[in-house]
Amino acid sequence: MLATRALRGCTRIGTSTAVTIGQMRNRAWAVGIGIAAVRLAAGLALGGKPETFLRFEPAFTGTSMPLLLRTVGIRDLAVGAGTIAAAWSSSDRDLKRWLAAGLLSDVLDVAAGTAGARSTGLRSISSALIASPMVAAGVYALRELREPEGLGH
Repeated sequence: MLATRALRGCTRIGTSTAVTIGQMRNRAWAVGIGIAAVRLAAGLALGGKPETFLRFEPAFTGTSMPLLLRTVGIRDLAVGAGTIAAAWSSSDRDLKRWLAAGLLSDVLDVAAGTAGARSTGLRSISSALIASPMVAAGVYALRELREPEGLGH
């Protein structure tokens, strides 16, 4: 199915480039599936054993920090599963919707990490830096999945 969708729009986007719209869409789909895989892995890791990730935090025992990380993991698991399901359906529209939801979540994670830098310092900055590549990947995939003008797909 993915090969068929790539062949739909194989119009050259410029005379000096050999990259076709179909190839760009294939890359965007691959990035989208990669984002979903990272989300699923993070969701399983954080949701399953959040204490592993809290070992660098001072005195988290007896706090709600494991629960908080578990909920973050569950969120990533849900968004990752939705993204995979959208990819499985071969629907650009569904994939874009799930990628946009994940991107919003990641942008807010970066903003929260940046805003928390005054009170928690390096831990907040590292949190923002961890989410930043996901923001970049999401922006790339969504940009490449835009409807090319004049092709009417």
